[in-house]
Amino acid sequence: MSLPTGDTVVSIYTPLPRRYIFVPKGNAYITGNCRKKTRGEGRKVYVVHNSKHQPMGIRVPYAIYESVLEKHNETQESRAKAVEKKDNKVKADFRASITSQFPEIPEGELTRIVEHATRKYSRRVGRTGTLDLAKKAQLAVRAHIRHLHTEYDKILADGALRDDARSRIYKKVEDVAMKWGWKSKPNRRSEIPLADIPNIAAYAVRKRCDSDNRHVGKENRKRRGG
Repeated sequence: MSLPTGDTVVSIYTPLPRRYIFVPKGNAYITGNCRKKTRGEGRKVYVVHNSKHQPMGIRVPYAIYESVLEKHNETQESRAKAVEKKDNKVKADFRASITSQFPEIPEGELTRIVEHATRKYSRRVGRTGTLDLAKKAQLAVRAHIRHLHTEYDKILADGALRDDARSRIYKKVEDVAMKWGWKSKPNRRSEIPLADIPNIAAYAVRKRCDSDNRHVGKENRKRRGG
């Protein structure tokens, strides 16, 4: 079976082509560059699936793998430094956004929020790409307040539904946020629901729906001559 990329899907039981090697998935640098170089030379990349049709890795020419591996080892230290620099910038930007919106937040609380929200591969709010930085910072601070400064977790443990639990601790969340310097601005539609947003994905969907509905409304008014 061929993929849109031109790669061919094979089973783990399919014989390995001559002068090819199996490269397991897990190292994005190696697999990505092996794919790129193999395609660049006009040769076939084989994507290996297991019996459950799940990708396990790729088969590429051995010589290409060897050259990629050598480059990988040569650049490992510099790439690690680049990643560290990028991660530090993410944390610094996140910290700056929090302090600009919550200028009175205690240093210990700030550090804990930044480390928690920006942890890599955690799928936490600090790493999502569906919200702008200011919104992510707001959500992270309010989640921290909710869990550490209210009875939210206990209310949930007692059997309350999440929306009910959030509504019951909303005032406390707001009180702590105000203590930390938060100033709600008028006519900002997103301010009030922030403590009660069930999850990032739902919030993003709601924002897209609002945008789509406004667009439809405009189109309907145009058709009516309004």
